[in-house]
Amino acid sequence: MLLRSTLPAPRRAAWLAVASCAAALLPGSVPAVDSIDLSVRNVRAADWSASGISVDMELDAQGRTTARVAVEKVQFAGPLGELRKVEVVCPAPIVLESIVTCRNARVRATHSRFGRLVFAATASFDRMRQSLAVEARGLRIAGQQWRISASWREQGWRVSASADGLRVAELRKLAAPVMSLPADIEMDGTVSPQVTLTGRDSLRAISIAANVRELSLNNSDGTLATDKLALTIDAHLTPTRRGYDFSSHLAFSGGQAYRDPIFIDVARAPVAVDLDGSWDSADQRLRLVRYTLDQAGVLRVTGSGELTPFADTAIASLQVELEQAIFPGFYTTYLQPYLVNTEFKDLATQGKVRGAAQIRSGSPVSLDAELDAIGFDDPVGHMAMHGLAGHVSWRADPQSQVASRVAWLDSKAYGFAGGASSLSFLAAGRAFRMLEPARLPVFDGGVGIAELEVRDAGLPTMSVSFDAAIEPISMRPICQALGWPEFSGTVAGRIPHLTYKDKLLTLDGDLEARVFGGRVVVGKLRLQDPLGVWPRMFGDIDVENLDLQSVTGTFSFGEITGRLSGYVHGLELFAWQPVAFDAMLATPPGDKSEHRISQRAISNISAIGGGSGGGTMATLSSGFLRFFEKFKYDRLGLACKLENEVCLMRGIAPARNGYYIVKGSGLPRIDVVGSAGRINWPQLVANLKAATTAGRPTVESGD
Repeated sequence: MLLRSTLPAPRRAAWLAVASCAAALLPGSVPAVDSIDLSVRNVRAADWSASGISVDMELDAQGRTTARVAVEKVQFAGPLGELRKVEVVCPAPIVLESIVTCRNARVRATHSRFGRLVFAATASFDRMRQSLAVEARGLRIAGQQWRISASWREQGWRVSASADGLRVAELRKLAAPVMSLPADIEMDGTVSPQVTLTGRDSLRAISIAANVRELSLNNSDGTLATDKLALTIDAHLTPTRRGYDFSSHLAFSGGQAYRDPIFIDVARAPVAVDLDGSWDSADQRLRLVRYTLDQAGVLRVTGSGELTPFADTAIASLQVELEQAIFPGFYTTYLQPYLVNTEFKDLATQGKVRGAAQIRSGSPVSLDAELDAIGFDDPVGHMAMHGLAGHVSWRADPQSQVASRVAWLDSKAYGFAGGASSLSFLAAGRAFRMLEPARLPVFDGGVGIAELEVRDAGLPTMSVSFDAAIEPISMRPICQALGWPEFSGTVAGRIPHLTYKDKLLTLDGDLEARVFGGRVVVGKLRLQDPLGVWPRMFGDIDVENLDLQSVTGTFSFGEITGRLSGYVHGLELFAWQPVAFDAMLATPPGDKSEHRISQRAISNISAIGGGSGGGTMATLSSGFLRFFEKFKYDRLGLACKLENEVCLMRGIAPARNGYYIVKGSGLPRIDVVGSAGRINWPQLVANLKAATTAGRPTVESGD
């Protein structure tokens, strides 16, 4: 007997079909039926639909029953795709009262993306509870077998799928319709996912849990890379009218990650990331109600924001709350990579930072930081600071009046050491302005800053205004810091106004140093393009009444007593090397001090100034002059005008065959006469260096 029925498309049409087949198998139900053929045109739900459904139950002569279900097409909403030619064959279904079970069903189908699917399944239908449970095994997708279980009840349905050791590259292909990465990114590693979908009339929730091992990820330009990265993922998604609400937890526990220029050794400092928010598919916008990034021993960041990852400006808005950043971990991980080409590339650091920042339309609008006992030391001893604390604020609005104040216990830079100090300032837009005078201790003196203001920082139009005074600082520690021969005296001066504009640094005042019992004044100082590759410096130097005995004793030149005055005017340095100046150093008029000069000083002056060094030494070494260690002199002096790497030489007065460098006095009398009117500048520098380091100078004249 053949029974054939065609049903409309109610919600439970499929269940009724199974129930009808089960009823036919019950003893005494329809004893004369040996075949049932049931067809359903289509079944529709909110997230899926099926059409061309047929159910065939056959009872052979030996009493064995076989159930067959065929579905022409099953269409799923979203990225799940489409199934065609679904065929389910269930041999010997089991009927126990109201429960129908099929333990070894064979399933075949063709998926729109995965191709031909073949697997086994177990299904159980409870007529009384109107529930259906299915378990599938042997389903191979993305190179691995998946375990799938599903259940349907009156209150809803649930589908779970899991697999072990999926290759990430294969999973990437599987996820391509939902999420795609740039083509130049290569991926490898394994992932063991478990995905659970629940719903009733439509999909209500998606849960994803996954273990990822030995993840390697690289892009073509080498700016992104991971090595043996290990992480776990726990995510929950709820479909909405425009996309998904989600909450997720990612825990990175091993391996390394690099995103130019930051490198993170996850094995040493595990990272946990929590994200709560929503994805709007319509406007491609990610809304983060809250995010947290926690890296053990390094930092903890929380906040919220809106991201538009596929737009030109990826960050629509972002609030960052830095709950803590701990040194040295924060420095070595997030700061040091940006400092590798600076003097701050290898610091020993300590302390903590807390703060907050806001970004809108891809640009920062505010920054606040609380500094707690920050300290750093350069291993080579160039720089150090300890006990830095205070509050730093910056606002993008140039009209902002949010003030900052920092203080520190001590500091050091290139041998210059200072004690405790503080600074109050206002930072807004591209401007910086000191709010009150400050004093920076330096050795036994200091620098008193009355004004410091910067405008258009980082732009070609940047300008700086600076007004300060240098309180007397002893020269001895300064010499030690600079590696100079030590001598006494102090440096002091007033810097009434220093400006920087159009790449030109100008000092509108004099810098004064009291050294060697006299005075050195630097004025008209200008520095062009100081931050460029080829800076130029201009200025004048005036020397007044230096004690020559102190000067020559300091530099191992040979002893000279008396006083020295002079100038270096029109000084020009290019890339910190002299290219022009007009200089004269000589005995000042009316000097009443004792004038004596040693044999060694005479020889060095002669060689440096273009005289006949060998002849002078021969004269001093012959006859009775060899018995005299020192000689009297009336005046001495030497002048050089540097042009095109040649010094045009002159002395204190003309002589028969040149110019006087040293004009003797009394008996025995000795004069040093320069004969070279032109001396090569590099040679003159070499002679000066040899003379001041107790070497034997040589002479090479230009004519």
